[in-house]
Amino acid sequence: MISEILLTGIITISLLIFFFSLKLQIGFSLLIVGFCGIWYLKSYKAASLILVSSAYNTVSNFVLISVPLFILMGHLSLTAGLAQKAYSAGFKIVGGLPGGLGMASSLGCGLFAAATGSSAATAATLGKVAVPEMEKYGYNSGFACAAVAGGGSIGILIPPSIVLIIYGMITDLSIGKLLIAGIIPGILTILANMLVNLISATLDPKLAPRGDKTDIKTKIKSLNGLWGFIFLIFMVLGGIYAGIATPTEAAAIGALGAFVLALPNIMEEPKKLIDALVETSVTTSMIFIIIVGASIFTMFLSLANIPYSLTDSVINLELDRMYILILVLLLYIPLGMFLGPIEIMLITLPIVYPVLVDLGFDGIWIGILLVKMMEIGYVTPPLGFNVFVIHGMNPHVPLSEIFKQSTRFIAADIFIVILLILFPFLVYYN
Repeated sequence: MISEILLTGIITISLLIFFFSLKLQIGFSLLIVGFCGIWYLKSYKAASLILVSSAYNTVSNFVLISVPLFILMGHLSLTAGLAQKAYSAGFKIVGGLPGGLGMASSLGCGLFAAATGSSAATAATLGKVAVPEMEKYGYNSGFACAAVAGGGSIGILIPPSIVLIIYGMITDLSIGKLLIAGIIPGILTILANMLVNLISATLDPKLAPRGDKTDIKTKIKSLNGLWGFIFLIFMVLGGIYAGIATPTEAAAIGALGAFVLALPNIMEEPKKLIDALVETSVTTSMIFIIIVGASIFTMFLSLANIPYSLTDSVINLELDRMYILILVLLLYIPLGMFLGPIEIMLITLPIVYPVLVDLGFDGIWIGILLVKMMEIGYVTPPLGFNVFVIHGMNPHVPLSEIFKQSTRFIAADIFIVILLILFPFLVYYN
């Protein structure tokens, strides 16, 4: 049984690598492999029915409606100049330090993630703004993309996190407490990413040259560029925490707020609104194709019994509860290489969550740790979602180079996970 599962896994990975070598879009690669796998395990008719139903159910999910709305909010923020102003503020504050532009990008990703709750929207938007700016100052292109990909992954952790919301729905835990619990780990992740930029640039100045230095007065004055983002964050998070709006409704409010802020620029140049809508459609389509492909691929993996077998083999080991927790967390790294966080949770939580809770672990603490591990999957080869999004925004940068430079930020994420395990009180939600 194990040998059959192992053989299936090897064949699946080989097919994906083959399609990637042909430069086929990741969503279609996943869809083709998943469809053919279901066809082999069941029948062509079953595969066709699953393709149609899965595609419809995935894109019509009410929670996922927030994704295009948050992306629209991001593009309208660009139209309003909010992203540029926030990035400029970060650049003036830390730009003169080694790796300063990368640090500003990490800070900008954190701010944008707090406004959107979407890793994809954060990576797509900042990838369009920050990467060209860093390249202009002589940054290594792969490192610049990796800095944004690593920083963008924080969108699934820092509130309003769509992934934490879905985790709360599956486990029947307080979504409000989960969102609050993500704040401190989210801030620590931002600081860790900034530290990676600083250390990398100090050790290798050619990787990330210093930007222009600014005086204290200029740094303080630049903070005025953050008020727009603060306004949007207040609108989005305020509605959710006050219980006035669901995450999807908050996304609509955020998009409306961004539209109001962008209105002066749109009035001067109406084409900017059309451009924002087109860009939103293109980015949303790219993301949803990947989600649909991942959904079909997940169905194939489930039918092949691969995720269940991997998870069950770890859970059934007769070990101390901390060892079991660590093995479960490590299991999420290979799963995150091939699946999105939503798919991983749907497959593994019914098995993993009750066992870990029965072992005496706090459900909300577990959720933050698992999301952190899934966050690592966003930048881990061969299917790092954020890396592909960044590559889509900057196709001139080789995927291999982005993945290579991303290892620095993966190490930072692992460090934060260890920190949260050693000091559980950092996951604060009371």
